[in-house]
Amino acid sequence: MSQALYTGITQLKAAGVQHILVDQSGNRGGYIYAGAIAMWSFFPQDLYPGFPAVYRDLDLSRRESDRAAATNDSKSEYFYGKYRDLNYKYFTSNAQFMDPPVQQTINGVQDAFSKPFFDDFGDSSAAVTNFTTPPFATTDIVFIGNGLCASTCSIFTTYLYQKHGIRSVAFGGNPVAVRWSVDGGIKGSEVTSYSVILSELQRAGLSADPNAPQPLPVQATFNLNYRNAITYLDPGDGILEYFYQDATEHFQFTEATYNNPQATWEFVAEQMFGQD
Repeated sequence: MSQALYTGITQLKAAGVQHILVDQSGNRGGYIYAGAIAMWSFFPQDLYPGFPAVYRDLDLSRRESDRAAATNDSKSEYFYGKYRDLNYKYFTSNAQFMDPPVQQTINGVQDAFSKPFFDDFGDSSAAVTNFTTPPFATTDIVFIGNGLCASTCSIFTTYLYQKHGIRSVAFGGNPVAVRWSVDGGIKGSEVTSYSVILSELQRAGLSADPNAPQPLPVQATFNLNYRNAITYLDPGDGILEYFYQDATEHFQFTEATYNNPQATWEFVAEQMFGQD
């Protein structure tokens, strides 16, 4: 993916392209590492391509982290050694991660979480992209959305807005509303499956714990958001899920642009860059 992005963007630049539109309409997300590669391709000088994250403090989760620390289990999602602090230095003990948890008030409700952490994406963008400087200026990038942009898509869009001020255009929605979001859906930090949760408990020897969830009575599983991302703009409010990202501009679809991406892109280019 990184090579495809590098080749494609480089070819666009060589062809004289000065502005770029990123249409994420209807994008329901995907692998966070793919989003990180895309973020680093646009801004390779960033220290870390994404948001800090936290685990909610649950009795089982804390015991899983204690067990992983005691056994040095690097395969456990709750092992402190997998993560970095907000200065992007590796954690060296569980006291930096889950023990003790951090008390925090979210939307007026008292709750507790792990200490904020970053996933380990390596020490620089050089491992994932050949770009060393941003291929486009921030003013030359515009997002297009229809309010359906979740998970990795929303992390990608909101990160580039909060860290670099990338503008956005939203289409559709209530025509008499006063605010329109360019993205929507889950703005978490990790989606995991129920089966993975059960396997993590098994790794920690907690499957038989009275508080542990049990296998489903039928052969099935489901996914859920298991970590929270932390906003850069208002870290005191905590969770990115509660951050509403207003679009820079809003337009309704017309007969010419509805179900016609090419016409939509041409309209946005004219509106945002003065070019058709």
